[in-house]
Amino acid sequence: MKYITTNDATAIIKVKGIFGIGIARTIENEFSIVKEKGCSKIIYDFSNTESLDSVGLATIMTINKQIKERPKLKNPNNEVIRLLTISDMIDEFELV
Repeated sequence: MKYITTNDATAIIKVKGIFGIGIARTIENEFSIVKEKGCSKIIYDFSNTESLDSVGLATIMTINKQIKERPKLKNPNNEVIRLLTISDMIDEFELV
């Protein structure tokens, strides 16, 4: 898989650059596969993510609706935090 790795029941999404329209479908498809294999938790590792576009935000919303536990957000930069905040999504995450 290109964007998602797993650790037990946790899917870890890592995106280098912009999390957006160019990769959203791939991430959704990869998540469907790991979910079928039993992943019920998610960590968005944004260590190398520069920004999100509206499609990226929608992808995150879609994935978050499919998991039971509160998603975790790791190493978001100020731009990512700003976009999640103005989208009223930041409170959905546990910052780690």
